[in-house]
Amino acid sequence: MSIDNDTRTRAHAAGATITWGVILLVIAGISFTIVMFDVSVLTPAVIGWGIVGLGGLLVVAAIVGGVARAVSPRSPSSTTESGSTP
Repeated sequence: MSIDNDTRTRAHAAGATITWGVILLVIAGISFTIVMFDVSVLTPAVIGWGIVGLGGLLVVAAIVGGVARAVSPRSPSSTTESGSTP
């Protein structure tokens, strides 16, 4: 068994990795907010706008990622499904 050290192929992030990362960041943000600030000001309206803001931030990040992927040069080996040459 040989290890392919081809640096032309790009590793792709798994969807589950990104999802769990976002979930953990939300939990950490909530914990930080509870510890550092007075949570009595967190009315349902404030929480709602916070969720809307986070969703907007995720949409902007997805657009930036899509544009970055579209303009990045592709190597011939990146067209295969597994990323390895047969």
